[in-house]
Amino acid sequence: MPISTRIGMRARAAARRAAWPVPALLALVAWPNGARAGMPAASCIRGAAVVPLLGGRGDSPIIPIGVNGRAAAAYVSPAFRHVFIHDYGPIWFPAGPTQPLTAQDGHIVNSRPTEIDDLTIGPVDVASVAATLLDGPAQHMVGGRPILGVLGRDLFSRVDVLLDMPHRTLALFTWSGARSCGDDPARIFSGDVYALPMDDGGAVHARIGQTVARLELDPDLGTSVLPVSEARDAGVSDASLAADPRITTQYASVVMGYKHEFKGVMLGSYAAPAFDFIVQRDIRDGALGQNFFEGVVALLDFPHGRLVFQPTADRDSTAPLHLHFDMPRKGTASVREGAGHIDDSAAPSRH
Repeated sequence: MPISTRIGMRARAAARRAAWPVPALLALVAWPNGARAGMPAASCIRGAAVVPLLGGRGDSPIIPIGVNGRAAAAYVSPAFRHVFIHDYGPIWFPAGPTQPLTAQDGHIVNSRPTEIDDLTIGPVDVASVAATLLDGPAQHMVGGRPILGVLGRDLFSRVDVLLDMPHRTLALFTWSGARSCGDDPARIFSGDVYALPMDDGGAVHARIGQTVARLELDPDLGTSVLPVSEARDAGVSDASLAADPRITTQYASVVMGYKHEFKGVMLGSYAAPAFDFIVQRDIRDGALGQNFFEGVVALLDFPHGRLVFQPTADRDSTAPLHLHFDMPRKGTASVREGAGHIDDSAAPSRH
């Protein structure tokens, strides 16, 4: 059972910053599991909003949003920089000139600049937001809400994001700049936590075998991914990969990979004794996917450029809905026997 601490907070008048308005809320905040704001930390939280995750076990983090006064939903992933959206019936967006967009697998897709006139996340009114409009209508629903697209890291650059997938919660908050608070919002946690630097691209570095890999933070991916070149640097042979299960991922096109178990993956001082990556040819950077986020309470401290996390034995037990912006799935091809050669000569950037 998760340990929850309920903290009463006085509502405050909304204050605006360049990229994010601080909300005039919150009467009651529940911080699940180890993320507990004890009273010294609670006094340092200047504003907070908590929303539920709408998917099920194994789904991408999906949050309820309001778009121009209509109920909708969106995926959340810091691996994406911008906001990417689709039209859906009465929810449509003005389209600018067509522009090429390079997808994660290097394929070029059509997109158009647009703007969301009014975006709300819980009680937070973000007002006007620049976005990229993708071809075709939104395809999926959750809880009667169309899933319009994905919210990227630029939207959250001035706030801390507590992503708690085991307990189906996402919280946004701003940390006070008061001298008594310091610059460490990780104080919301009780117990031991792990922390490592996060770069401007929403990525961290991990030691994997004999190499250090840059990994974007992408809870939308069902399983973490790693380029073939870095798997080789980590000491994995083509023959070993050829014996692994084949998994395909739907980016702009379907990309095939090999699900491989790596031993001794190090995230800062945290050691994962066995950790799965899908090894793919058509990507340049790796990513930490849901097989990481499903077992931790993660604080994405964008203002200070850090990932802070606390492992938990708790897991989401709700039925899966199989909802992802990028879709991983088991391949239908049979596994080849014997040694094979995997070509990684053309590996474009994921985003």
